[in-house]
Amino acid sequence: MKRRIFRTGHSLAVTIPRLAVKTWDLQAGEEVEVKVEYRRQRLVIIFQTPRQISLLAWKQK
Repeated sequence: MKRRIFRTGHSLAVTIPRLAVKTWDLQAGEEVEVKVEYRRQRLVIIFQTPRQISLLAWKQK
């Protein structure tokens, strides 16, 4: 899925899709670790608390 990068203050941000927020029960203010993989050109978000989801949760209508 594609997301657009936008400016917020002096930083850049990307929104989290609604399905991910609902599936993982994400809340504003939660802390996450952001890992930068420069060679692979990836940003990886790691939750501070374990999350468990069903594979069926990602089935889109």
